[in-house]
Amino acid sequence: MTTTSAPVVGDTEPAPEQGVSTVERASGGSRFPFWGRALVGGVAGVVLVLAALTVASVPGEVLLALLAVATLLVPTSRELSRRILVAGPVLLGGLPMLWWWKLPLADVGGHAGLLLALLVGGVGAWLLAGPRPLRRARLLLPRVRWVDGVLAVAVLVAAWVYLPSLRPSSPEVALSRLLRGWDNSAHFDMASMLYHHGVVISHIEPGPLGQWSYAQYPQGFHTVTATVMEALLGPGADADPGVVLATYARSMTLVVLLAVAMVLAGICSLPALRRRPFVAFPALMFVVATFTLGPGGMLLHDGFPNFIVAVAFVSAIPLLVVQMTRPLSPVFLAALGGAAVGIAHNWSLLLSMGALGVVAVFFPRTRLRWTTDRRAWVAPAVITLITLVGLAQAWTMLRHQPGLGNLLGIGGGVTPVPLGQLVLTSVGAVAACVFLLVQNRRPHGPWSGDAVRTAWTGLVPLAGIGFAAALAFTQIRAQGDVAYYFWKYSIAVELVSSVVLVVALVMALRPVGVRRTVGVRAVGACALVVTGVAALLVYGLPKVLPTSLGGGVAPGGVARADFVALGHAAVPAQDAIDLVAAARAPRPESDGPRTFLPYPWGQQVPPMMSAQWFDALTGRWIDQTQRLLPNENPTGSSPQDAIDAARKVLRAEPDVIVVVGPQYVDAVKDAVADEGWSDRVQSW
Repeated sequence: MTTTSAPVVGDTEPAPEQGVSTVERASGGSRFPFWGRALVGGVAGVVLVLAALTVASVPGEVLLALLAVATLLVPTSRELSRRILVAGPVLLGGLPMLWWWKLPLADVGGHAGLLLALLVGGVGAWLLAGPRPLRRARLLLPRVRWVDGVLAVAVLVAAWVYLPSLRPSSPEVALSRLLRGWDNSAHFDMASMLYHHGVVISHIEPGPLGQWSYAQYPQGFHTVTATVMEALLGPGADADPGVVLATYARSMTLVVLLAVAMVLAGICSLPALRRRPFVAFPALMFVVATFTLGPGGMLLHDGFPNFIVAVAFVSAIPLLVVQMTRPLSPVFLAALGGAAVGIAHNWSLLLSMGALGVVAVFFPRTRLRWTTDRRAWVAPAVITLITLVGLAQAWTMLRHQPGLGNLLGIGGGVTPVPLGQLVLTSVGAVAACVFLLVQNRRPHGPWSGDAVRTAWTGLVPLAGIGFAAALAFTQIRAQGDVAYYFWKYSIAVELVSSVVLVVALVMALRPVGVRRTVGVRAVGACALVVTGVAALLVYGLPKVLPTSLGGGVAPGGVARADFVALGHAAVPAQDAIDLVAAARAPRPESDGPRTFLPYPWGQQVPPMMSAQWFDALTGRWIDQTQRLLPNENPTGSSPQDAIDAARKVLRAEPDVIVVVGPQYVDAVKDAVADEGWSDRVQSW
């Protein structure tokens, strides 16, 4: 028989509320005494939801809204913000596991419908597992505090920054924006393949030309994005390539926004901020500015949405461990496991930071935090096993990638962060944790459990500083300068450090020794609001102002202005128009590879990028065609240049089909007719 653990000496709140979930408390003295009816009720709930989704035609937006509501009804905590913090890593990090098998989900809204059914069934089983289901039902509604209103404001700010990507006016406009980042074609290809085939790429049968590209690339972010795409379009629908592209742009941005919201909710869930909404305001504004306007502001623009999600998972780890009064809390362990799997399936190098964040769970070292009931170890053991399976699956893919030494020399289009800003934020986070440790040390008294765990989270930015320094040393020694992976990892260090810095400063706050009259409260609230606005502008203005007003614009503001300008342009980028038209054009079925030659060349998009986008949009990106992609910019854009490029490709591969613009297709066909290649030249 298990009981709720006793309060831990020195913690800021008693253990029954902090670090112990509603699930664990509501069962009373006996855990799940009515497991038989709970099992029946849970299965019935799953079946009923799947049946309802099969019979009724539920719009995609409604399905996603129902999924969000069902997620927030899971009683992992009484606090709304903490429920979001826990649900984020579990769902966003664990969702790839549902894509390991091809499931018959076409009639139930895809994986989103399956997830909704599982959540409803799980909540129903929990309700029936206790002696008083109606009484337990009251715990489904979370407690909403004023600080949750501040959270809503911060999420709205992030949504405003990402709004252009959330609302593409046409596929051509969406592609015009995605062409700003080279990696976007690969991310779209993976999400599109998942959407059309319903399973991870490594489990898709190879095509007639061989293995699909990115079969051994971890697809955590992409499975979540494909889940949203399924809900909006219907699973595996034979949709127009342009519609799929525009839906991907919306879905991808929504997933990034959810990841940022998870981090913001984690800050609001801190016990020190629950009743201090005005203090939470500047903290949230600083973090949302760092992720969307400052060092993280160019990530979506540069084509790294999966990287943002991975950084959000790393940032969630210190927010979780700080609140873990009980190290064996299944709810928090599940969230930590989901975060670890999410990092591994998105940008595994960040595990170097996240792994050290878990160390804080073991502090303070007191026996009161550990239960003596052996049955209490069962759930943590199961969660650990599932986490290891998820990590092992990521490893099976990563072991096929080039070695770390080869990766470090790879180039890429990432916007560097100012080195001084990086050092200030990361070292400041470590210093704040050290200060907190010193501040809470008492010569003859206990340490605060929250404070000591917060102090130990300083290992996260410290590990980031060390790994970034090692990257810099290796790259400078090998090639004389730092490169892509150093700058990308450094951005992650700064983003995560901003979260740790905020947590440490919040935990270090002490009541001011002033009589708290109405006037004093009003002045303090106004001061904190002004501080919050200043924190939002710490990296620059979020919007481009008229030249006469001056003022530097934050990197995220520059990216947003660029996306807005592309949306308001009278005509989208010609490269985007051509690619969408080429992907939509009907073509005779052929087992041979196709390659896109961007003629006439607009001198804006590299030919290889255009060819990769054509392969992604048509769902024919395979490893074999990679060597056929043009890797040099054309010296000209005349019909003769197109003819020369076509001949070079046609001679290299006997079965290849080249696709050129309608302006030059006749000239190219006539020029290669003598070699018998005219039937291997197509257009749109």
